[in-house]
Amino acid sequence: MRVVVALLLVVETYPLVWMFLTSVKSNADYLNNPSWSLPTTWEWGNYTEAWTTGNIGL
Repeated sequence: MRVVVALLLVVETYPLVWMFLTSVKSNADYLNNPSWSLPTTWEWGNYTEAWTTGNIGL
């Protein structure tokens, strides 16, 4: 039973972690490095840019 729960935990959390790590990558980092690699620089400004140019607040 614990193996099943552990497997479900990995299946559920992996996409969330991957999405977060992809969201803090720079454009060059996203295009030139493998998708599973960690960001070389953490671009926290991506959230600000998405908020302002994507009109997420509306």
